[in-house]
Amino acid sequence: MKIISKRARRLATFLNKMREGTWQLRYKACQSRSKSDLRVQSVNRNLNLLMIRLTSHRAFASLASLAALALAPIAATAATAAAAATSWNGNYAYERTYRDASGANAGEIYNVTLGAGGKCRITMTGPKSHEDIICRVAKNDKVATLHFRRFADAKEAALNGARSYPKDQRLLSFEHRDTDKNPKTVHTVWHKLRTLDGKSLKGGVRFKRESK
Repeated sequence: MKIISKRARRLATFLNKMREGTWQLRYKACQSRSKSDLRVQSVNRNLNLLMIRLTSHRAFASLASLAALALAPIAATAATAAAAATSWNGNYAYERTYRDASGANAGEIYNVTLGAGGKCRITMTGPKSHEDIICRVAKNDKVATLHFRRFADAKEAALNGARSYPKDQRLLSFEHRDTDKNPKTVHTVWHKLRTLDGKSLKGGVRFKRESK
């Protein structure tokens, strides 16, 4: 009986070890399978993120292309307008002759300089007086309008008896008109600019563009 019981205990112990070994193998197998599954899930997740990014980049590229196509005419128009406005830049001159209060012949020379960045200058020189005006010019393809900013030398202007203008007052406008046969000739609209003898002139072809 003792021999049988010993054999039975040994068999029971062996079976228990077998069971434990089997469970450990199963546990390890499950662990390895779960790790493998996690790796697969991670790879799939990364692929999905990559596809989303690629799709968003493609969509952005498509939108950028459409925006570029839509903005191209606007950019071309802006470039054309800028080039037309720049075409006004240069020097313009007008020589005025008249009779003064004593009946003697008198003359005044007007020079206008239009530059980049809206800068302009008007100088008026007569036999007894001189005015130098710093102005601002607003330009497009057909019209350039000169606005008062200040006198270049306020003391000199005061000594000469020059009357100031409100800031941004329109002084002159130059216009291109279809009837102008000479491209150097501009039609002058005389707004609030006063001559050296205090008069305001009528509009007409007065200033001519000087050769560059």
